[in-house]
Amino acid sequence: MQGVSPEDLYLFKSVTQPLYKTHQSFFVENSIDRNNNQYLARLASLDAQGHYHVWADGGTNVNPQVSSTTLYYVHTGKKGGQLMKKSLKGGLTKQVPVKGSVSSLLLSGDQLFFKVVTGTEQPKFTTTKFPKVREVTKFQNKFDGYGWLPNHAQYKLCVYDTKDHQVKVLMSSKYNFALQSVSPDQQKVLFMTATKHPKTTYSEANGAFIFDVKTHQVTLLNQTLPDAVFTSAKFSPDGKWVGLVGSDNHAHGATTANFWLYNVASHELKDVTKDQDDVDVGYLGLLTGDFIQQQKGDEFYWLDNDHYLFHAYHHAHSQFYVGDTTGNVSLADNQKRDVYDFSPMDPYHLLICSSEPTSPCELHELDLKTDKETTLYNPNHVYEETHRYVKPTPFTYQSKDGKVTLDGWLMRSPKHLHDKSPVALYVHGGPHAAYGYTFFQEFQALCNHGYSVLYVNPRGSSTYGEKFAANVIGHYGEDDYDDVMSGVDAAFKNFSGLDSHHLYIMGGSYGGFMTLWTIGHTNRFTAAIAQRPVSDWWLMYGVSDCGVEFLQTELGKDLYKDKGALALYHKESPLTYVMNVKTPLMLQHGEYDMRCPISNSEVYYTAMKRNGTEVKFLRYPQSFHGVSRNGLPSLRVHRMHDIFDWLDEHNK
Repeated sequence: MQGVSPEDLYLFKSVTQPLYKTHQSFFVENSIDRNNNQYLARLASLDAQGHYHVWADGGTNVNPQVSSTTLYYVHTGKKGGQLMKKSLKGGLTKQVPVKGSVSSLLLSGDQLFFKVVTGTEQPKFTTTKFPKVREVTKFQNKFDGYGWLPNHAQYKLCVYDTKDHQVKVLMSSKYNFALQSVSPDQQKVLFMTATKHPKTTYSEANGAFIFDVKTHQVTLLNQTLPDAVFTSAKFSPDGKWVGLVGSDNHAHGATTANFWLYNVASHELKDVTKDQDDVDVGYLGLLTGDFIQQQKGDEFYWLDNDHYLFHAYHHAHSQFYVGDTTGNVSLADNQKRDVYDFSPMDPYHLLICSSEPTSPCELHELDLKTDKETTLYNPNHVYEETHRYVKPTPFTYQSKDGKVTLDGWLMRSPKHLHDKSPVALYVHGGPHAAYGYTFFQEFQALCNHGYSVLYVNPRGSSTYGEKFAANVIGHYGEDDYDDVMSGVDAAFKNFSGLDSHHLYIMGGSYGGFMTLWTIGHTNRFTAAIAQRPVSDWWLMYGVSDCGVEFLQTELGKDLYKDKGALALYHKESPLTYVMNVKTPLMLQHGEYDMRCPISNSEVYYTAMKRNGTEVKFLRYPQSFHGVSRNGLPSLRVHRMHDIFDWLDEHNK
């Protein structure tokens, strides 16, 4: 059996956006076209007998909505999203003419609601003979993964009548919104959008609104919580309730997301899970992986008029909870895995897309009554006939100050079962994210190449409760650094056969920050790799797409408005300690990165050159912050080989 290699990225497939309709399980099957260096997403289905059928192929085809007779979906072309329809009996696919880029399909009865965006500009760099000057007018004028935000875009709520085939614009806004749900009588539409639009800063506040189709009146559901951040909302089947996922945002990025109920008649908004601090409802808890594409990310569903089911993350794995409109909530599923997409088949059965460290993804049917689970489809079954995965071994350890118990995992390289293995310590991004029970191709490839992989969840990580996550706020590089180093100590204490003389540290984003911070404070590591790191908080404040808001909340001070901020930014920046660094370092950064712009690596590279310590700087063209997860496939593979080459060079 072979192990996993970087090139296997081209072979892996994933399934997302499950939907059960007309006794069929519809889903998006994601793959990569190696020759054209692009991602593909086909629409497929399985019937009750397990027969596989492809409905749409070629390019990107997502967001399936199915009536009794017709499949609707979005095909992404050169001009954005196009609304497509196809009879379930077969025949030709037809495009529904819509001016603008279509997304967010929601079918309710014979009405298909969707969002249209018009008036956009070229979002990122292009090379032409006669380039145009870009005027920047907004405080928040860019967004990583997209590029420059348009100055004059219009975002429209539209509806397509499937009987008379007419498209009607219901609402137009200069602010982007996320379409959420339609009431059973099709007279009310739920959407999310920013509740505040300040001109001198960013605002995290994201509210839930009801749009009345007849009167065009817009009502904010969370009027009593103007700073709240909600991520999803849905009407109950009878339209009497709205379920929501979100938080009051009192601890900003460290705030645990809860499940809420809104009574449409009384306008009462109730926090149902406020007493379950380490149950992070929805998907903002974020298990770190590098594999899944086109995740829909619906966080909950109504099972009937009075009962709902929601997803949550708890201590690095997925859970399902079932609740009712009186506020009673009970645990329904607690397996150690990552359920990254799901959809109800009926009140007692779910379609789930799940991932585990030794299973990239599978489509399952879960019986909520019996907890019995049936595998419906494994898109990687042919690959797995000839390949093996490395299973992580979990362990726990005490923090240096004795205040918390921490989770860690070791993946032992099969190349070193009988001799000492070099060890690669990985630090996740965020910091409010977590490693956990999900597939990670890069870790598998590192193990197959000959390096055991160690990873831990230090304080600051999500899924362990608000106090745990908020520990780093105003204190980056303190307890979190100690927790990472204690994890190394615990691994070498608990596992034999690890080579302490060939120990490496690496990570991206916050993990890149921690890598630079670590080599500025210890010479313990043989070599280091900082990917898209933060090196200088002062720099980040002005150049990042989220710099002002992130630093205000995460460091606890605004650079220009709070006394002592400049000294704090200097104290907590890895660049401050660069002259201490003796560890050979490789920097990897995407040239399009707007979250932690490449200037972070540029200034650190210059300082390392001045310091005289060995340094290598790799710039990845046409790459945003997520180059390792959703960047150009060829560069993702190249990046992994760059990591192998650097480690091998220092593993002698």
